[in-house]
Order: sequence, then C-alpha cells, then structure tokens
Amino acid sequence: MFRDGYFGTHSLQPYSSKLDITLKEPVSKTDIYEQGRDKSESVSLDEIVRQLKATEKDLREKGNRYNELTNKYEKITQEIQIMRLDLLAQEQILMMLKEHLDTSNRLQAENKSPDVKQQ
Repeated sequence: MFRDGYFGTHSLQPYSSKLDITLKEPVSKTDIYEQGRDKSESVSLDEIVRQLKATEKDLREKGNRYNELTNKYEKITQEIQIMRLDLLAQEQILMMLKEHLDTSNRLQAENKSPDVKQQ
C-alpha cells in the first residue's frame, strides 16, 4: 500500500497550511489536472462565455470611444493649425501697417521741414 511512502506518514502541511493531510494512494499530476479541468469546464463554461461576451462588448465600446476621441483630437489639431495661420497673417498685416505708418510719418516730417523748397 502507499501508506508506506513518505507522504503516507507525513503531512503535506509544510508545503501549504491547507494541505494538512496524508496521502493514502499515489496521485499523478495528470489526475489532478483532469479533475480540476473537468470541474472547471463543466461548472463555468457558461460563465466563461458570458464573460467573453461582456469583454467583447466592453472592448467594442472602448474602441468606439477611442475612435471618437481620435477624430475629436484631429479636428481640434486642424482648428489650432488654422488659428496659427490666421495669427501669422494678422502679424504680417500689422507689420505692413506699421511700416506704412512709419513711412507716412517720415514723409510728413520731411514735407514740413524748412529745408524743403515749395514751388
């Protein structure tokens, strides 16, 4: 009998506090795997399908939200670029007006100076 083996006389508690037992017969890894797999498959297959559907729905919603935010980002980026171009154009107009004003003031000053002979 297996009780003559080490774990037939010694507890498995040093390996885990939940394993305060001794083995009556040998257990292979495949036996443990098959038992756990059979229970988990039969009990939670419907649960796994439900979770998969919920995850798929959540992923689809997040994907849609991502697409919305991406489109909004691109639209705002384009608006900012248009505003920058408008600002540059306005700065150039202001520079031209300032140059025109300076030229006009200079010409007025030259016309009013006594050095200029009027005919």
